[in-house]
Amino acid sequence: MSRFWDMFLANFKSRRFVAVDVDGRFLRMVHAEQSSRQVRVLRMAAVSLPESLDIADAVAVGQLLGEALKKNKMGGEPLLMNVPRGQAVLKTISLPAQVGRDELAGMVQYQVEKELPFRPEEAVIDFTVDDHAHSVAQPSDGGTSVLVAAVRLPVVEHFRQIAASAGVKLMRLGLRPYANIRCLGACGITKDAEGSALVYVGSEETEINILFGQSLAFSRSAAVKVADGNSDSHGESVNMLIAEIVRTIQSYQTSHGIAGIDRAFIAGGTGLERRLADELSRRSASMKCQLLDPAGSMKLPHCENISAFTAALGLAISQAADGELPFDFVNPKRPVVRRDMKQIRLAAKIAAAAVLLAAVLGANAMYIGGKRDEIKRQTSVLENLKKENKAREAVITRARAIETWTNTGRGWLDQWATLNALLPDARQGYLTGMSFSTNRDTRNTTIDFRIRLRDAKTIDKMNEDLIAAGYMFKPAGHNQTTDDHGYIIE
Repeated sequence: MSRFWDMFLANFKSRRFVAVDVDGRFLRMVHAEQSSRQVRVLRMAAVSLPESLDIADAVAVGQLLGEALKKNKMGGEPLLMNVPRGQAVLKTISLPAQVGRDELAGMVQYQVEKELPFRPEEAVIDFTVDDHAHSVAQPSDGGTSVLVAAVRLPVVEHFRQIAASAGVKLMRLGLRPYANIRCLGACGITKDAEGSALVYVGSEETEINILFGQSLAFSRSAAVKVADGNSDSHGESVNMLIAEIVRTIQSYQTSHGIAGIDRAFIAGGTGLERRLADELSRRSASMKCQLLDPAGSMKLPHCENISAFTAALGLAISQAADGELPFDFVNPKRPVVRRDMKQIRLAAKIAAAAVLLAAVLGANAMYIGGKRDEIKRQTSVLENLKKENKAREAVITRARAIETWTNTGRGWLDQWATLNALLPDARQGYLTGMSFSTNRDTRNTTIDFRIRLRDAKTIDKMNEDLIAAGYMFKPAGHNQTTDDHGYIIE
């Protein structure tokens, strides 16, 4: 009886966990219990880190977290944590249609190694096929669109060390934008075909996500430090955040040729979120903006500033669907053992030689009268070899298709990131149009864009920056007409 009771308690305890979101100098904790396919939130708490504590010191942060967990009756439970958007690389790649799901991990590992800004052995790589908007990179040949996330090993080790110093196990390490999206989805306030922006305001950086329904289409991190103090000191931070949000939405709409974003949801725990939502609504008549308040749609324990807990709540909610979040940098999807292409080619050559030998023997047998039994035997051998050779030829054809595809690939996301850094910010100008053309002989791509600017000096500065970055820049004619926003030159 005692053994049965111990097993029952162990199983009961394993269904409880703590979702922790590390946001600058704040630790936000959600203690939850998984029951069947549902998650019940038991308690919520937030802890601010002392100014004397170095937030880069994982041991010190973990020790403080362990004390906070025990104080709030959450000690001993496994942890779910998030990697901020700014510490992860997101890339959308397309794979040939003939690649099976069992081979996706190996193909992703092979393809993304050439596109990472750091060595692949220094990173943890995970991917998803279903949890992103396919319209972002729909392969024209009907292939498979894959969203890949990569995080440096020191980042993952940092979170492991925090959990270890807190005396608990790190069960899952996801990506914060997806946790916020899960929380937004649980609130039930979005529509499937609706384009929306989800903005999470942090003390050190702000994450801006563009969604279609519940699918992530684009995500970026803006390094805007929110000023401490009363609401008057938040004015400059609000203006900077609005500029980043508008710039992100306009750039995405211009580059992808889509209609407007219908709504924007603001979340965070800095204290300026409501002011930001109101000001953004005032400046953008076509986009409805509101503060994301999970307490209005979910049964939650009482806690101040619920909007700050969206990432932690999203982590907790994801456990209801048995690990619904697409990325887990503690348990990433691993590639199967790669096939040895040299051995495959050698086997194909051996098979080809065997076919040739069988053909020669068959031809000689045809000239020898009276040896019909030998002819029949060789014909049977030849047919069997042909069947075996078809499978090997399919593998070789697939390998050649992959080599051709990878040799013609381009790192367009890196090009967009470079251009995004070189073009003037939203306070100096904004794009009004963009088009592309590619020379089939030279494979050079020309980007034609129209831009409105504050003054002529910005054109010269843009010219110098683009040329210095290795681009060939040819400014066209311009005219001076002031638009509704005060931009003069087009």
